[in-house]
Amino acid sequence: MTERADIILSICPPAHAQEVAAAVADQGFSGLYVDGNAVSPATMTSISATLSQSGATVLDGSVIGSPPSDSKDTRFFLSGPSEGLAQVAAVFADSAVRVRPLPGDVGKASVLKLSYSSYQKASRALTAVARALAADHGVEGELLDIAQGRTTSYLTETAYFPKVAARAWRWAPRDARGRPRA
Repeated sequence: MTERADIILSICPPAHAQEVAAAVADQGFSGLYVDGNAVSPATMTSISATLSQSGATVLDGSVIGSPPSDSKDTRFFLSGPSEGLAQVAAVFADSAVRVRPLPGDVGKASVLKLSYSSYQKASRALTAVARALAADHGVEGELLDIAQGRTTSYLTETAYFPKVAARAWRWAPRDARGRPRA
């Protein structure tokens, strides 16, 4: 595959993402490698360094959304060298997958995936707690009625949370030794 493919898209269990990247690099792949795995920004930086040694161009990808259907699109966010972004967008041009380039280096798409999945998981856990509390006290129907009246997500209500909280989780690019880059 590494001898015939111009583009390799890696989507595998995140625990195996570095192993897959190393195997592709060991084959001397010098095309476009798109890592679409749910990995940390630090892992993505490591994957990029591994593949860059073989001459590959590396894009960081983040798949967000349900599988494509008549009513739902899947978004594929990409960050990294701009020359590769157009190639990947062309691959998905006539599909339900919407490629969305992100400005910046490898790691941005991984940060987006981490941020979004953190929000999704935490909000689901809090929803379960709120519903259990309401059910235990006989007001679950009222709680659901209130929730159905909402048309937006708390994630989009930026005035709702203090700006300090948003900065507290800021991710900073790191060098090979794990120190923040200037």
